[in-house]
Amino acid sequence: MNTPAFLLAVLSIAFVGCASEPELTSLQKQELESREFETPKRTTFNGCVSVLQDIGYVINEADFDTGVISAHGESHTSIFPPGENQPRVSIFVQEWGTAKSKVRATFVEHKIAHGQYGNSETDSTIYDSKVYRNFFDQLGKALFVNEAIAPKSP
Repeated sequence: MNTPAFLLAVLSIAFVGCASEPELTSLQKQELESREFETPKRTTFNGCVSVLQDIGYVINEADFDTGVISAHGESHTSIFPPGENQPRVSIFVQEWGTAKSKVRATFVEHKIAHGQYGNSETDSTIYDSKVYRNFFDQLGKALFVNEAIAPKSP
């Protein structure tokens, strides 16, 4: 086999291996990031804060009136390439009918690259369905338990 043909074959395989997943539409992103719950906004909001803390996030901001929660996870430093990765999340909880609520969570990977001429920061939204399924499953369980053990009004 001659060298140019071999090189072309290797590059073709490399490009096929690097193919990215198809871009999600706005509606697909909303579907991935949102869930409805049969609990009032206050219960759902408190459940979101609790679950985030349970999975290792530190709450930066939690404002019930606006329904916004922001949090960050533990930073991970890498030597090559030099930099840091830190998971972040922002959540919006809203009333959704009578005694119902809707949660939209967006998980992001915050990256800081350290270079010779300074640092650069980028945020990449995570679209891995397992991340969202895990969060919403844990939230659903927490809300179920909280509703079961909450004191009832006479």
